[in-house]
Amino acid sequence: MPSLSSKFDKGEAKGALVIGVTNESLELVDAWVAKMKPTYPIVVVQGDGFDQALGVKGFPTAGVVDPAGILTYAGYSPETAFSAAAKEATKGSIYPKSLDKIRKSLKAGDLSKGYGDLLSTQAGGKVSEEDTEWFNNFKVWIEETVATDVRLGAAELEGGRIYSAVTLVEAVAEADPPFPTTADAKALMEKMTAMPDFKKEMKGGQLFEQAVALAKEQAYTDAVKKYASIGKKYKDTLIGEAASKAAAELVEKGMPGYKSVCDPCRKGKKACEKHAESVRI
Repeated sequence: MPSLSSKFDKGEAKGALVIGVTNESLELVDAWVAKMKPTYPIVVVQGDGFDQALGVKGFPTAGVVDPAGILTYAGYSPETAFSAAAKEATKGSIYPKSLDKIRKSLKAGDLSKGYGDLLSTQAGGKVSEEDTEWFNNFKVWIEETVATDVRLGAAELEGGRIYSAVTLVEAVAEADPPFPTTADAKALMEKMTAMPDFKKEMKGGQLFEQAVALAKEQAYTDAVKKYASIGKKYKDTLIGEAASKAAAELVEKGMPGYKSVCDPCRKGKKACEKHAESVRI
């Protein structure tokens, strides 16, 4: 798994977007991220198309791409030639300046405000002909993103994970101006808040998310214990049932004790004989 230098890991490539790119398996990348904890995002691509475009001959290879999408540097040395290339590269954004306010809202996670600003800018006739395609693409992206959230919310509700469903659809349901899927989100919210055990489902759901986070961090033993605890505490609820099922699935898969830095664990996709732990559920 190739890494950028510690210098650029600390964000010293001012004015640049620093990312790591690899075509390794997600399993290997997850293990590397868990061990190295990079502060920059890692992009996983399929095939060797990106390597070919960059002219990769060995690892790690670093590259500099300017706002016009032109590769201005590619090489082995992130501390010397790469550093110089990054400093000399044309600074700027690939996006038109007219999108700055909208992108700021989107970056902050406020899709509703970004969408509202986008629509008002379009309605006010302030979008130039050359920026029209950008605005249309952003509009489609925002609408597809919130539509996906509503679909995922419905799936979470179906699986008895009410808290997770609410976190996905609540903002969509309250959006002003509304998204095309706001009505669907409102219907889901009304269905969930009308449940007799809604408050208990929400409290249990918050704990459930903690267990999910532990599992994502590959702390499977702790995750199983957390799930089992939720299952017992919220025995007569949907989230309690979902938690008990999640605990049983992890135990059945042999995950308690799994070590991401252990080759036998990674190859077996479960805790190896040396690291396997027994957890009562």
